[in-house]
Amino acid sequence: MDIILIDKIPQYDEEEYDFENLETIEDCVVCFESNSSIITTCNHQYYNPCIQEWCKRDKSRPYCRKILFSNNLFLIKRD
Repeated sequence: MDIILIDKIPQYDEEEYDFENLETIEDCVVCFESNSSIITTCNHQYYNPCIQEWCKRDKSRPYCRKILFSNNLFLIKRD
């Protein structure tokens, strides 16, 4: 998979983001740091550089292993 184009991912302010079953912004499931800014439609959260690196070698999501498409991602903008 190619690098995810951030400008092509829907962006939301943290206050606007209201997806089902997502209560808080959590740690990235790749690096376990609290830098998550990319969220999948299945509510798994990733730090942008981690998911970019992951996509260079694998088409599936790191956590649930579903196929990863840019249209399954959302970017959370933080202050």
